[in-house]
Amino acid sequence: MISSEKRDRRRLVTAPPPSHPGLHTTVLNVECADDEDVEWLWTETPEGRFVSDYQLVPRLKLLTKGKVPSGFYEFVIAYARHRLHR
Repeated sequence: MISSEKRDRRRLVTAPPPSHPGLHTTVLNVECADDEDVEWLWTETPEGRFVSDYQLVPRLKLLTKGKVPSGFYEFVIAYARHRLHR
């Protein structure tokens, strides 16, 4: 059971909309802790794509004193391209 203190620190994350209005997302929103992020899992169809599931993953603490680590943006772009072309 989640303590009331931990529950207060939880947040609601809304799933991204489908790429086509005729498709329906099976997950509407997810409650996660402050130290978690949501990784959306997509289903591809001929009509477009929609969120069909999710995973809770540890939140990355990348910023230290306002600085972004070297190579961070390149990593994010490469990762996004990889995820989109699966």
